[in-house]
Amino acid sequence: MERLLSYGIKFEIIRPSGPVRTVKETSALTGLPESSIIKTLIFVSEKGGIAAIVPGDKKVDLEKLSRIF
Repeated sequence: MERLLSYGIKFEIIRPSGPVRTVKETSALTGLPESSIIKTLIFVSEKGGIAAIVPGDKKVDLEKLSRIF
């Protein structure tokens, strides 16, 4: 968060009122559109691990990911 602030990036942390497992559930609990939510996806292979930070309404192209990782 400090890094975002240091760059002058405006953001708001909204914590859902209960446990959520999907972007759809998060959207329903917070009232935010899925495109305003970010998700962090962790992928692990024999080469190691990688994290992808993705808008809630988007998917990671696993075929493209497998070519580079």
